[in-house]
Amino acid sequence: MRHCKKILVMGAALLFSGANLFAGAPSAILDDNEPGINAPMLGDPADDTTWNFGVVDWGQVGHRQGGGSIVASAFSAGGLQVDHESNPTIRYSPSMKGDNENRAAMDTSKDWVLSFDFAQSGNGMTTQVQGADKLFELGAASGGDVVVMQASDAANAKMQLRQAGGGTLDIDGDYSSGSIAIHYKASNSRMDVYFNDALVAPDQESVNGNYDVNFMQIFGGGHSYEIAMVDNLVLGIIPEPATGLLLVAGGMAMLRRRR
Repeated sequence: MRHCKKILVMGAALLFSGANLFAGAPSAILDDNEPGINAPMLGDPADDTTWNFGVVDWGQVGHRQGGGSIVASAFSAGGLQVDHESNPTIRYSPSMKGDNENRAAMDTSKDWVLSFDFAQSGNGMTTQVQGADKLFELGAASGGDVVVMQASDAANAKMQLRQAGGGTLDIDGDYSSGSIAIHYKASNSRMDVYFNDALVAPDQESVNGNYDVNFMQIFGGGHSYEIAMVDNLVLGIIPEPATGLLLVAGGMAMLRRRR
């Protein structure tokens, strides 16, 4: 009975997530038959032998530069923090579940969402941010950048998105801490950018015009955040509403058989 109830809850969640019936950023799922990244940043901040910046089931850890530590996080038991590093960098690529040796680009015929939690300072430290410091980038299998988000100034007053054809888009707000989500919409090949569930930059075009994401890089580049924390990084798909309906229907059928 518990298993059937779990199917019903999961099916309803998938249905509502896919239909985007609630306000705020949509939630991705990690599907057994689709590529993704699952990097929860695990470990006990007090025990460095438990620190794990790697992936769980989905994804691949690529280039890594600089150190890092698991510290207390407002978003979970612990998050990955870099402290006073020179150009820290860590890159993740999507893969099929359990196939961490082989990268797999996201399917552009399906909606996908990248989400992660972020703080510009952590563990009681003072942030050191300059204009154009890179927070993250998404790259495409076909080459070039899909999304690049960077600081606009040291006062945390705004972020910038690089634009197709050159230039940047300023996004006003306090970006010192919160949750970031990028939602690719297959229906119009555009992306919505959310911060703390608020839509801050709708219908953004890829920098290079492509959306077949095959890596996500935190920090890095000519300028980078030097004191920052990242947590709960996930890249996955948004299921079609029919998927949620099928799960709900299947769960209802199992409940009827058990009665």
